Amino acid sequence: MEKMRTGSVVRRVKVAVIDNGFDYESLKEYKPDGESFVYHGGKEQNWFFASDLHGTQMATFITQLNPFCELFLAKVGHLRKDIKSDAVRDVSQPTSSSLFA
Repeated sequence: MEKMRTGSVVRRVKVAVIDNGFDYESLKEYKPDGESFVYHGGKEQNWFFASDLHGTQMATFITQLNPFCELFLAKVGHLRKDIKSDAVRDVSQPTSSSLFA
């Protein structure tokens, strides 16, 4: 924190939250980046649409611990019970995710 007050450049930590979607309005002050790994009818589902608040709650908790982190929000299911293991695997692939950009 001292470095921030003195004007030194501090590298922000990138944190990935892998869940079933996120409420962008609740997190927009942190300018999160995100990507969906969920498709329905051949169409990618928006990462910023959540069927429940779990992903948003987890991301909020993380920003409370470190308000200077850089959030990457990955949607890997519609509901908590249908998290797709292949989608979770895809998040970790540098070629398919902007997490590594």
